[in-house]
Amino acid sequence: MTLLTDVILMGHEKVGSFSLASSKTSILAASLGAYADGIIDVLNRHLVPRLFALNGVSLERLPKFTHSDIETVDLGELGTYIGALAAAGAPIFPSDEGVLERHLLQQAGLPAPVLEE
Repeated sequence: MTLLTDVILMGHEKVGSFSLASSKTSILAASLGAYADGIIDVLNRHLVPRLFALNGVSLERLPKFTHSDIETVDLGELGTYIGALAAAGAPIFPSDEGVLERHLLQQAGLPAPVLEE
């Protein structure tokens, strides 16, 4: 369907499963990410250089538009995965300079700890 948004019709006829809905939302997130990439590419290639040139700003180091992930990680699944890794004896904590901790906090949308110098 348009933009792969047939996710809207999930459960409409009282059929479908969670796993099917989950895979369809993943496909939707990928398609939306592709559209966002296309828009950002045009903005970075045409708008930003022209705007900075018009204002007389150096074109050596231009800012770039970006977008974050469209779909977030399911924290229940991530927690189960980390628990399984820890139970298997994987050295999760402490990690080198807290890299894993920062990544996990980022996936949860929480602030990362500030590194001391």
